[in-house]
Amino acid sequence: MKKIIILILGIYILIFTGIFVKEASASDTDDKSAVSDLFFEDDEEYDFWEEIADPEEFIRIAQNVKKVLELGDDYKIRWADSEPDRGYYIYWSAVTDKARSTELETGVDAKGHIFCAFFLDLRAENEEYLTVLGTRKELQKNAEEIIYRLIPGSYGHIEKTPDDTYSKYEDDHLYEYEFTRIENGFEAPAFIHVEICKNDGKLASVDIEWDYDVDFPAPEKTISAGKAWKKFKKKAAVSLHYDVKINSVYDENKGKYTYISQVYPMYWPKYHTIDIDAVTGKVSVEKTGYDSHPVYDPYDDDMYLGEKVNPKKVSRDILSEDEAFDLVLSNEYLMTFPDLPNKSATLYKLNENYFWLLNMRSDPVLNARGYYTYGPEAEYFTAVVNAATGELDYYSSIGGRKGRSADEIRDVAKFSKKECKKIFRKFLKRVFPKGYENSEYYETMSAVCYGYDFKDITTHYSVSYMRFCNDIPFDNNGAEGIIDRETGKITDFYKTWTDLEIPAPENLIPEDEAIEVMYGGKRMKPVYVIDYNTDEYGNILSKSVRLVYEYDLYMHDLRADRVSTEK
Repeated sequence: MKKIIILILGIYILIFTGIFVKEASASDTDDKSAVSDLFFEDDEEYDFWEEIADPEEFIRIAQNVKKVLELGDDYKIRWADSEPDRGYYIYWSAVTDKARSTELETGVDAKGHIFCAFFLDLRAENEEYLTVLGTRKELQKNAEEIIYRLIPGSYGHIEKTPDDTYSKYEDDHLYEYEFTRIENGFEAPAFIHVEICKNDGKLASVDIEWDYDVDFPAPEKTISAGKAWKKFKKKAAVSLHYDVKINSVYDENKGKYTYISQVYPMYWPKYHTIDIDAVTGKVSVEKTGYDSHPVYDPYDDDMYLGEKVNPKKVSRDILSEDEAFDLVLSNEYLMTFPDLPNKSATLYKLNENYFWLLNMRSDPVLNARGYYTYGPEAEYFTAVVNAATGELDYYSSIGGRKGRSADEIRDVAKFSKKECKKIFRKFLKRVFPKGYENSEYYETMSAVCYGYDFKDITTHYSVSYMRFCNDIPFDNNGAEGIIDRETGKITDFYKTWTDLEIPAPENLIPEDEAIEVMYGGKRMKPVYVIDYNTDEYGNILSKSVRLVYEYDLYMHDLRADRVSTEK
């Protein structure tokens, strides 16, 4: 018997029965059989058992996964992982089934409900594999039957959503389906996405979000959609912003589209969600709204600086590498490390502008495993400097410090939020005068607390300044800085500032008319929502269900000038 069998049987004996020595019995033989049916017998070490708190429960759940997904005997477990709040991720392999994928990833919660399953690398390999067993509509019943097996009691409680994005862009050898949960004839919160192989009608993947722990009471009566719409209009509100939109224009001579960026005044919803209780008529408003942001960290989207160029081949007058480094290192507001041993600089050209990308980093350290790595005390910074103007466009640094407890953080956090705002304002005046003159402090949702969830143990503060034109905020134009509360130094700085023409806010649609245009043509219907009561750590304490008329306002916007909506 291989080591995996011996290991699991050892766990079976020690943990499940609590008996250290006992005679062989018929049940022992059954245990051996169950284990050998689930796992490969090889000489690999299966360290994942150290992470499994309850091996007996895990084996029971794994057996059920295999049964529900109708996996053949050749599918056995290669690896498993667990997450405290999610359940188990189980990775399967098959050694003989060559017609389909031999690799499968499954996710299952602690109660045994499968929430995802993906056959990996399921691709057409030959002409026979490309044969189509049935049409999209014909194979829909296969997807439904799989859902009924995976979600107990779901028969009569799901409905396929209309074919749109999935049917248009699905893979050549897969049919994709999305289903909605229906309770008492009303839509309920859930997400179900299924992919079926066209050639054999079997499962390719499934992704499920389904709350098993709530009841959906059937209402005796509901208010009308018309009454709900009247209540909605009284609470709905919009705010005026400038935004950059990219318009495509077809060039008949070149036979292709060109893309032109323009600035427009835009109406955005002031609130994220407004819902009207379909039974009582009570209106609830979630006031977070659009999180307008002055600028985003360009590294989040792989900052593009243009093409690399050789500094020696640049004919115009630009800063040298040393001058660019001196400009950054001499700025007393920035958290810099002038004595770091590893230094690099690369010159880029974007349109007609040149930029230095600067990096300085400490030496890596040898860890316990014999690898060189950057530990918690590592120091480095990255900066982008306009090589012609000397303007700092981007900065990000980490100053070596070990992790601290909440009490230690309180002790070293000397700079208040007000002081951090003052520091960044002075810095902005020095490095970005145009932004200093034309922007105002803006409290984004992320600005309240950076680094921790609680204000009293915040290690940094994020300070944002939004650009204003004609007294109107200009989204994604401005500057943001992150200030270390121990040193008062700026660890990060980003800015965005467009030079496009900004139109005057003329001939604007009245706000009430804008609300009609944005939402008036949309049909309102009652849907169930689940409200979660959580503690300060995000743990769910209780759940409640309401039937509401709801609009998700987050992604709606509208050009605010009247001419844009006239037909």
